[in-house]
Amino acid sequence: MPSPPAGLCDSCRHQRVVRNTRGSSFSLCRRSKEDDRFPRYPRIPVLDCPGYEPQRCWDTADPLYVAYHDEEWGRPVRAENLLLERLCLEGDVARLMGDAGIVRNRAKIEATIANARATAALHDAGETLGALLWSFAPDTPPPAPATLQDMPAATPQSTALARELKRRGFRFVGPTTAYALMQATGIVNDHLARCVVRGAVQAQIDAARAAR
Repeated sequence: MPSPPAGLCDSCRHQRVVRNTRGSSFSLCRRSKEDDRFPRYPRIPVLDCPGYEPQRCWDTADPLYVAYHDEEWGRPVRAENLLLERLCLEGDVARLMGDAGIVRNRAKIEATIANARATAALHDAGETLGALLWSFAPDTPPPAPATLQDMPAATPQSTALARELKRRGFRFVGPTTAYALMQATGIVNDHLARCVVRGAVQAQIDAARAAR
């Protein structure tokens, strides 16, 4: 059997076309269809081509990580208790990943208590943690990263947020931690340009920002 002409889909042999989304070009099968649930970002198709597999930001087959990526990471969070939970987790995530005895880490426990007290102090001043965190959202959404290496470790906004959180009495909140918190809670959308859930995440972020 002769080889298929260049430009045909490897799985279904239908002609591929090239589309562009926020500066990132990629090819897809002409039989693919746009999913109308994702009207703005990043116009990622749901393919009826048999060779299509969903693309995610990190490569894992673990169902817990898949569920976390698809349903939680990057989704906008407003609830005070959930924001505090994520702030405390991101504040020591490297140590948490490598230390099975983290619950006995005194510095971590003290930082969590300090962060809870700082959150209560915000309430006493007529403020909320959610309003404070979301006030540092960038005015213009940054371009979708093409790869994990394109994600910054920190940004001017996360540096300013870390400075303000420290001023308010929060601990374990450097610029890198602050940016990880912004990623996890949907203050920024760092799902990759070709990620299957980026569009849905962005739609939720747009709705959360419009409701402010």
